[in-house]
Amino acid sequence: MRRLLVGLVAALLLPAAAQAKGLSSLAVCGPDGCQVAESFGSDQVFDMTTSTKAPPPGPYYELRLSFEHGGESRGIYYEPRSGLVSYSESFGVPAWAPLVPRVATAVKDAAERVEAYPTPRLTGVSVGDRRVRGDTSTYLALFGVKGPFVVPGPRAGLDWIHFESPHPNPWTTTPLAFYPRDGVLLTGSTYVKLPTAMAADIVAARQIGDGPDGGTHVPWIPIGVAAAGVLILLGLALRRASAREVAPVH
Repeated sequence: MRRLLVGLVAALLLPAAAQAKGLSSLAVCGPDGCQVAESFGSDQVFDMTTSTKAPPPGPYYELRLSFEHGGESRGIYYEPRSGLVSYSESFGVPAWAPLVPRVATAVKDAAERVEAYPTPRLTGVSVGDRRVRGDTSTYLALFGVKGPFVVPGPRAGLDWIHFESPHPNPWTTTPLAFYPRDGVLLTGSTYVKLPTAMAADIVAARQIGDGPDGGTHVPWIPIGVAAAGVLILLGLALRRASAREVAPVH
């Protein structure tokens, strides 16, 4: 049932360009120009039966589709490590899917002849109305985070996680939805239960840690107990020293 729902969402969100007939050319573009993909031989660009979560951010390309009627579609991105493309409609959110096999081969060959755009750089992140403190680049880890599929409660509130980047890219153009009460992140059409420490960092709008459970936190309770013990011992030592100073001499 879950796969059926995801498939239906993917079909609804696929750009019209990917389903249109009369595709005349497909170009793979980077910062130094474009290369036309040869012999792609298909009007269908994406595999409409498959939808998946975003891959971890990395170098990427833009795909530009041209049609026989003179139209052009841009803003479609290709991530070469995973072989996935990101697309969106004006009424939808970015989604990721594989290219159909013949198009995938042609795009891969063209990408070898053009420089890729570099991994996105974040200049700011906000969670709801709170700005993230610390190194905002750690929030790129949210796109590759793994965890169980958990749907938040029906009345769960959410915060939008907004990303700021100097260049358009398939990861940071649309905010992610975070449900603080449940510690759940929605990326595209996939809910992920986040590690406890990572969720706590997001709630506090601070740098995401790199500990084994997704966050690094100062163990304040053990430190406090240890500090209290030191103060008690120090107090006892001072009392004994004071008692020796005022003791009568016999």
